[in-house]
Amino acid sequence: MAWSDGSDVIVIGTDGGLLPQPVRKPHPMLAPGERAEIWKDFSGMNTDDEVWMQSLPFNVETFGMKEVADWEQVKLNTTEIWEFINGDSGRGMGIAGYDAEL
Repeated sequence: MAWSDGSDVIVIGTDGGLLPQPVRKPHPMLAPGERAEIWKDFSGMNTDDEVWMQSLPFNVETFGMKEVADWEQVKLNTTEIWEFINGDSGRGMGIAGYDAEL
């Protein structure tokens, strides 16, 4: 998503709640069902100026998500320990489409 005027999108929260500080992104990418809390300062605009949020194209092939490697498959009746390090991306982490015991 991006603002039509090309200004940065200021993300102040995600599915995980408010961020410790705002994060500026030219065009944050959201997965289906993912949420972002955003903020925009309109004070420098005239009352007749127009700006809108636009959806940008997403190319799934960019991320190589066409197949799953053998080592990425969880074997039936086994236990795995996963450690997620999210860094400063401001994006939520999760496993889609499956129930998991955390």
